[in-house]
Amino acid sequence: MTSNRRLARMPPHLALTAGQLAKLALYPNGGIRTTKELLEKSKIELVENCDLDGEVVEDIKRKVSRWIVPKSVTVLSLLSSISFTPPFFTTCIPHLDAALNGGIPFSSVTEIVGPSRSGKTQFCMTMSVIATMPCEKGGLGGSVCFIDTEGTLDVDRLVEIASNRFPDYFNPLTPEGKSNLLRMTQNVHIMNAKSTQEVLQSLEGLQELIITHKIRLVLFDSVGYIVRKEFNNMTNEMKDRYSSPSLMGRSDMLIRESAMLKFLAESFRMAVVVTNQVIRYSRPNMISTSSNVRKRVCTRETNNSYHVTSVLGSGWAHSITTQLTLECFDNGVSGIGQGDATNNAKRVKITKSPIAPRKSFYYAIDKCGIVEIDMETNMRNNEVGSVVNYEGNGPF
Repeated sequence: MTSNRRLARMPPHLALTAGQLAKLALYPNGGIRTTKELLEKSKIELVENCDLDGEVVEDIKRKVSRWIVPKSVTVLSLLSSISFTPPFFTTCIPHLDAALNGGIPFSSVTEIVGPSRSGKTQFCMTMSVIATMPCEKGGLGGSVCFIDTEGTLDVDRLVEIASNRFPDYFNPLTPEGKSNLLRMTQNVHIMNAKSTQEVLQSLEGLQELIITHKIRLVLFDSVGYIVRKEFNNMTNEMKDRYSSPSLMGRSDMLIRESAMLKFLAESFRMAVVVTNQVIRYSRPNMISTSSNVRKRVCTRETNNSYHVTSVLGSGWAHSITTQLTLECFDNGVSGIGQGDATNNAKRVKITKSPIAPRKSFYYAIDKCGIVEIDMETNMRNNEVGSVVNYEGNGPF
């Protein structure tokens, strides 16, 4: 990822003079105000358009390069920084947190994959509420950046989750509770992105937002929606004419997105969570013939003749460190939970993690957001409805 820091924020020992900043701002078509804009220009362009000497331009570029170049670190320094910073953030499901050795890891990208109505946005809203709370109450003591591409973030629902999940801390009937609710809503920063270009612009501008508002959690809901929408809206003529270029452009865009997200997670030691959709496609059965040659036989579509996978393909999947897959039950689960959770059981599976085994846990969605269901004690004599199986990352 190309650094996109503000030149005016350079440290004192490298800072540019006010006169140099003013001359750079005079560059045609909007001026030069970030490191990316500066380094994209050649020495000749800067000399001719900013009224700067060649030696001054070289000195400016040298200072900027020293500022943004990654510094080498030792393992000891990394261990020391971890000891002072919580390395995980809760998933809202205690047993899932335990399986992940603490929850969603910092300094990496976590993906939540699932079909419609499985609770992806509910996970994001519940985590948003918790992240804004003080560290001593299980939060991150900071702000949240919520990148919303589908327009699914409901502010009223956010307040409902907060006041029901933590009724003492977010009690709307007390002055302190009202103040906490107000602070929570002020600390959730929403960025609406309706196109891939707007997504990239939002990600490029996140560094300043993170520094200014002490962002500790970035949520991206959903990473696959915009890509699928723009690609599916192409006319047949456009697909025939630009098939290869459009696919290459989409791949390049996804690579840029993943690089930016990983850069932010690692640079600011924060949690980054993205949600992704699933796609279902037929799976031909494999049978053995007398000659031991395996043939593909397409059958009618049943639970055994198709499977679902996360969209965007294996290239995107490799950029994700941890993946959680949500599943909905076709027939529900009887005798589980109480109240709203009775017929609302869903399952979350750890499908990718460098530190955790592949395990499953059950949850429900109610007025408190995401709540865990203890299946071990409530499900021994009950039957679970069929689920849509997840079988890794396939093509999109």
